[in-house]
Amino acid sequence: MTLQVKATIRALRPEIDKALAEIAKKRGLKSLRAGNASFTNDGFFSLKVEGILEGGLSKEESFYDDIRETYALPARGAKFTTGFGPTFREYTIVGTNTTGSKIIVKRTGIEGLRLLPIDVVKRATSAKAAA
Repeated sequence: MTLQVKATIRALRPEIDKALAEIAKKRGLKSLRAGNASFTNDGFFSLKVEGILEGGLSKEESFYDDIRETYALPARGAKFTTGFGPTFREYTIVGTNTTGSKIIVKRTGIEGLRLLPIDVVKRATSAKAAA
């Protein structure tokens, strides 16, 4: 039964997230999505709903703001580059993971988010400031 419940939750999650995104848009929320799920062996499951009010900060954004000054990092939304020539990449800072060990970035022109070590971001952003 455990595998069946897990498979059901995985199958339902995209539909639930889509419905929650529509509700968020209708209600003027920044986001609304399915969070952690838990279940029992006898078929019961529950799903946490996570939301952010318009103008509010996600956990990742808030954590980044908390550690930013400690590591002398630029503000959220700052852009920086790495590499040159064919390895040139441009990133935008989004936040930090919940352990504060990696920076969440959005690579320009590519879908999705990436995690970069703090020292890589610090080196790239301090080189830009020095230039």
